[in-house]
This record gives sequence, structure tokens and C-alpha cells, in this order.
Amino acid sequence: MIRNGICLLLLSLGLWACNTDSGSDPSKTSEQRFILALLDSVEVPIMAGYVSILAAHPSDGRLLLQTHQGDGTIYDISADGEVLQVFEYPKEGPVSVGAMLMSATYFEDGYALMGVGYVGIYDAEFSPIKILRLPMSSGGMIYIGANHLQNIEVDGKPKLLIMYGPDTQESKITAAYYEEYNMLTLFDPETESFQAYGRFHEGSKFRAGRTYFFLRPFYQAIGNRTKVIMDSDTVMYTFDAQGQEIDRHLIPFDKFLPFRGYTLGEQAYEEQRERREIQGTIVSFWHTQGLDVVQYTSGVSRAELDQLAPRLETEGRSLFTEVDPTKMVILKDGQAVSEVLKLPKQVYTLGMVDRKGNFWATQNVDALEEEPEFVTLYKLRIQALNL
Repeated sequence: MIRNGICLLLLSLGLWACNTDSGSDPSKTSEQRFILALLDSVEVPIMAGYVSILAAHPSDGRLLLQTHQGDGTIYDISADGEVLQVFEYPKEGPVSVGAMLMSATYFEDGYALMGVGYVGIYDAEFSPIKILRLPMSSGGMIYIGANHLQNIEVDGKPKLLIMYGPDTQESKITAAYYEEYNMLTLFDPETESFQAYGRFHEGSKFRAGRTYFFLRPFYQAIGNRTKVIMDSDTVMYTFDAQGQEIDRHLIPFDKFLPFRGYTLGEQAYEEQRERREIQGTIVSFWHTQGLDVVQYTSGVSRAELDQLAPRLETEGRSLFTEVDPTKMVILKDGQAVSEVLKLPKQVYTLGMVDRKGNFWATQNVDALEEEPEFVTLYKLRIQALNL
């Protein structure tokens, strides 16, 4: 069921520009300006407090949702919220890709699913065609309901890009780990082969002799190429179908405190205990209509943390929602074409962008006075401002 006429622009609901006192101002880098407009909300008859939007179908507008209750049931729904198919994911057995389902997407006429240590190809009824063990480890972090399984075209053939962990046996406290680090893995279901995809350039901060225990790439496969941002970096990469770099530029954030890593070697484990600033972090990344949309937090410096110490004692970590909120910037050809934006409180996060350029977002149930009976999704779209 679609509820129409909510509001034409998120600007009036709370997605607004905010100026900052430090760093460059993205609003001054381009003549054309964009905002994110709220089109509709869609009620889905699923009784679950929170869901992840796993994928958008490349042609017919369907969405894959995953609940976060029990084993992680998958719902295939239409764009107007009708439940078309339900797959109650099993933790084990011949149909399973592991104890926890991490990601899922549409692939050819069926689906692809990834769990802890496995990836599987399924038909249109979720019957397995093949399930393969992943050749790499997770790198120490497991992400549930993330967009870490995406379609990419290579020489006219459909393949999948996986974010699971780098294919290296080196330790994270050695320089060799970062020299061998691959951001993604290219998976060919037909040949059942896995290929390292996307590496750090020679001048990258990740190859400057420091330790980074947890690295997460955010990426968007676009036809036969892919854009990638590391979660603690300000560099956006573009790779070709084989994972070779074809472009690289800095993201013009208003403010971003990048994590600079720990010392290489055993000392890195001790340095983790030291009190440091709160780093800036990439939250999500999308590409649509020739535009890049980056959600991020700027971070909090040591000096700012010292000033906030008295309030932290009474307000706790909820204070950081105020002082270091999640923000968003829209880019075109590496230049900012929006003000610094914030999502309204009723929207939890952007989950997926479909072939028409519509963003599908989940509801922030914590902002409601009562627990909702059904799941609500929001549909948003980038629109140009008439200046």
C-alpha cells in the first residue's frame, strides 16, 4: 500500500543544509544544486520492527528485504509493498550459505546469497543451483544486511562483486598486508572462480606504514565499472571490470577527521587502548543519475572531546548524535553539487537505489511514539533546484 502526498521535499521535513566553521565548504564548488526529495512512503505487511533493504531488481522494480528477527527471513516485494515471495532462511543444510545470512541480491533469473564463508546461486524459487566456499576470510568483521553482493558486467557476462575480506595471508600489522589488500572480490558463478579486485594506489595512506585493524569498502557497481570508498578515507576510486584503477579523486567534505592508523608491528595492539579523537567515517555510498551520494560522519577532535567531557557524564554517548550527526553530500564529477544535508528523524538510513534513481529508505522506529504494526519504507529521489 502506498501512502501519497506526504511531502514533496525533504527540505521541509528536515533534510537541510548546515554550514560548518572548519574545512572547505562543499556548497561553493558547483553552480548547479541538488536536494533529495521525498516522493512516497510504502507500507509492507511484514510484522518486524526493522528490516534491511538488500537489493533492487535491475528491471522490474522489486526489492529484497531481510528481517533482523530469528534467522533473517528474506521477502521479495513489489515497488508498492506487495509481498511476492518469502524465503525463511535456514541456518544449516544444503540450502544454506552459513549460520548467518549477510547479503542477497537478484542475479540473472534468480538470486545470489552470501553468508559466513559461503556464496550461493539460487533459482527463482530460492532452490540452490550451486553453493561455494569463499576462498578468503572475513578480515575480522561480519556485516549483516549490507549491500556487499552486487552485479557487474565483465566482457558481456554477468558476474558478482563481493565484499567479504582481502585474499591475503599476511598480518594486519605488516606492510605486506596493505600491499596485497584487495578491496573486493570478483566472482564468476559460471566458472566458479574468484579474482582479487581493486587495490590501494602507491600513495594511499593505507600503504604509508601504518596499521588499520578494520577496513570496510563502500562500493557501487555501475555496469562494467565500480566506484569504491574506504570507510575511513576521503578518496573515491573508480575501477574497470577487471579491477584496474581508471580514476581517483578526493571527496570535498565540509569536515572529515580521517583515522591515521597505528604503528606497524606489535605496538599497534597497545595503541588501540589509547584515548584518541573520534574519526570521520563513511556511512553509505550510492551512485545514480551520474551523481554520487555519500553519507558520513565528520568525527570529533580531542579538543572537542575535552570540552564535551562534563556533558558526557550526564548525557552519555547519545550526545554524539548531536555533535557528530550523520550527514550527506551529493557529488558530480568529484565536485559537490549540494549543501551538507541531513536525513529527517523519521528516516533511519538509505537502503538501496533502483534503476529509476529512486532511493529506498527504512523507517526510524525509535523516533515513533508507538511500535508500528507493519514495516514502512520511504521512496526518495535526487532533484535539481531551480536557482
